[in-house]
Amino acid sequence: MAKKQGLIKLTLVTPEEAVIHSEVVSVILPGKEGYFEILSGHTPFLTQIVPGIATIKFEDGEKELCVSDGYASVHDDVVDVIVDATEWPEEIDPERANILKEEAQKKLMQLTQFDIEYKKWENRLRKAEARLALLERIKNK
Repeated sequence: MAKKQGLIKLTLVTPEEAVIHSEVVSVILPGKEGYFEILSGHTPFLTQIVPGIATIKFEDGEKELCVSDGYASVHDDVVDVIVDATEWPEEIDPERANILKEEAQKKLMQLTQFDIEYKKWENRLRKAEARLALLERIKNK
């Protein structure tokens, strides 16, 4: 099947499942240097994905989900995203996310950025904040 003009082929997978395999208008992903959007004709590159919210824009709407650590590869209007885990809004427990956020914040206050555990807890905080931010976006739509 031929790809429609202006669309990209997106594949988003975890070790457990293929989450999305579809032609999309664009995808916005969280990278180490901030969020970035990939559209048709994007320059080829490989980048690290950090915990945050992925926004997938289809011709008829958009979907958002939380992603964890991983990588994205872009080439010839093909985007392959491999992450450790994903969560759709309906899978997120807000109470648990708040508890995890508070736990991570407390732990980070006890550490310095030079401690071995610092990055792990910083990552946990990002995941919890992404979950809560996604729920807030959905609530405000």
